[in-house]
Amino acid sequence: MKVSIVVPTYNRKESLVNTIKSLKSIDYPKNDYEIIIIDSSTDGTRDLIKNIKGIRYFFQKKKSAATARNAGIKKARAEYIFFTDDDCIVPKEWIKTFLKEYKNDNIAGVGGPMIIYPDLKNNYYSSFLELNNNFPKKIIEDKMENYYVGATCNMSYKKEIIKNVKGFDESFPTGEDAELKKKITDLGYNTIFVPLPVKHHHRNSLKSIIKLSIDRGIGHYFFCKKFNENVRKLFYLHILSIIPFILPISIIVTLILSLKELNFNLKYVPLDLLSKYLFSYGILKGYFIYRGLLS
Repeated sequence: MKVSIVVPTYNRKESLVNTIKSLKSIDYPKNDYEIIIIDSSTDGTRDLIKNIKGIRYFFQKKKSAATARNAGIKKARAEYIFFTDDDCIVPKEWIKTFLKEYKNDNIAGVGGPMIIYPDLKNNYYSSFLELNNNFPKKIIEDKMENYYVGATCNMSYKKEIIKNVKGFDESFPTGEDAELKKKITDLGYNTIFVPLPVKHHHRNSLKSIIKLSIDRGIGHYFFCKKFNENVRKLFYLHILSIIPFILPISIIVTLILSLKELNFNLKYVPLDLLSKYLFSYGILKGYFIYRGLLS
């Protein structure tokens, strides 16, 4: 067996079924890849998918995405481990395209971008997330080496290397995917970004954007703390950005950054400003979580 595909899931049974369908439709010999579902759901997911043939199903109590993915790594029987999420549709050529990039022993991982499903193009929040998540257009269109490749919904690694770095850090509340890539590239391995996207089919809302922005801030604090990336400067900078008398200057600077990052797409600027300030709040929250003062 060549490839193990790991999918953590929590209370998204309908979208998970669509994800599994796309995984079973991959253009690759069926005996050469396996689908591993790590389920922590309470919505009847097990009953819905237990009769689907061709998957390996495991249940564990909900802890974190890192814990679920590590459980999948332990169950994996193949040489390469692919990761996606329970709200994604993968392309048919996913395995073939990624595997051909593993041309030498120094390539540890191959990943790509995420785009939203076509029927979500009119969803303001999903469209913003697609724009906010992905890299500049040049990077989306070109293959890149030595790059902190896309999110773990569209990522693959050599099993041997991912096990050597002890997988995802389960102490991270969020942001464990960036932590894993950092550990791997710090050892001198390369990762490759290829412009083959997975399609995200979860309908986002203001509530989900708020949660995601805060979670990213929390994860970023844990990341900087672990790798000693000037965490004190980071902490005080984000405190200053939300103190009332600094706020007007901060808003101007953030507005300029938003306009540049969004390629002057004005309709998303209010949401981008909100997400940036929530990210700052998340960093402050991460400080207190790290010290055991919040859960």
